[in-house]
Amino acid sequence: MNNLRIAILGSGSMGTAILDGLIAKGTPADHVAVSTKSLATANALNARLGVHAYSQELDPDANILAVDDADVVLVAVKPAY
Repeated sequence: MNNLRIAILGSGSMGTAILDGLIAKGTPADHVAVSTKSLATANALNARLGVHAYSQELDPDANILAVDDADVVLVAVKPAY
């Protein structure tokens, strides 16, 4: 699994918990891309974990950028009611 490129759409509680677990189990940070709403969160994830983090606040195509070249895409967003 360490060679797979993983994208996580959403970096709330669930997305961040999955992200932390992947990194803790040895997934290389440069194989993970995350999209998030805020630029501050994207910068914090990049600084703390070294992952590629894209912000919808900065770029409305953040989700597209995150999934580019991904082998696995995890959708970690709250459902819309």
